[in-house]
Amino acid sequence: MTKALREGVENHLSQYQLNDDQMQHLMTMQEENFSSEERPHTGGWNIRMLQFTSLAAVLIIAVSLAWPAFYSLNNASEIPRSIAMEVAKNHIKLKPLEVTSPTLTTIRRYFTELDFSPVKSQLYERRGNSLLGARYCSISGVSAAQLRYKDKRGQFQTLYEVGYDPEIYGSLPDINKGETPLVIVARGVKTIIWIEQDLLMVSAEYNETEN
Repeated sequence: MTKALREGVENHLSQYQLNDDQMQHLMTMQEENFSSEERPHTGGWNIRMLQFTSLAAVLIIAVSLAWPAFYSLNNASEIPRSIAMEVAKNHIKLKPLEVTSPTLTTIRRYFTELDFSPVKSQLYERRGNSLLGARYCSISGVSAAQLRYKDKRGQFQTLYEVGYDPEIYGSLPDINKGETPLVIVARGVKTIIWIEQDLLMVSAEYNETEN
C-alpha cells in the first residue's frame, strides 16, 4: 500500500469515530443491559439474552463504522488495476496516429479539445525514446492524450496523459513528492502509473518477461 493510500484510509476512518456523547450513550446502554441489580426479578436466561443483544448492538455499530473504510480501501486498490487494463488494451490495438511530429510543440497545438496541455515528462524522458506522434484517447471516460514513441530496439511505447482528478482516479503516487510510481502488468503489457505536474501519466510497453 502506498503512503498516500494508507494516509487516505486513516483519514477516512477518523471520520467515523464515535464522539464523546455517542460513546457515553453506548456505555450507558451497556450498563443498563448488564446490571442485574436494577432487575432483581429477571431470570438468568433473560440476563444472558440482554447481554447477547447488547454485544450484538456493539458489533453492528463497529461494523457499520468500519465498513466504509474497508470498501474505500478495496475500491482504491482496484482503480490502478482498472487504469492499467484500459491502457494495455489501447496499447495493444495501437490505432493510427492523428498527428505525426517528432516535437511536442506541434503535438500540443493539435490537442485543442483537452482541458490541459500535454507536457514533457521528466520521468519518461529519461528513456531517450523518439516521439512519433499522438492521438486522442480516454482514461476512465475522461479525454486524454496518447503519445507514441519508438525505443532504441525499434519497439513502440505509448505515454498517456490526462488531467488528474483524485475523485475519479483515487490516490496515486506523485513523483514530485518523492513517491514511487506503480508498476502493473496487464494483458502482457507493462504499465507504469504516476502523477507529475498535476497530470496522471501512464506509460505502456510490452513486458519483456512475457516475450
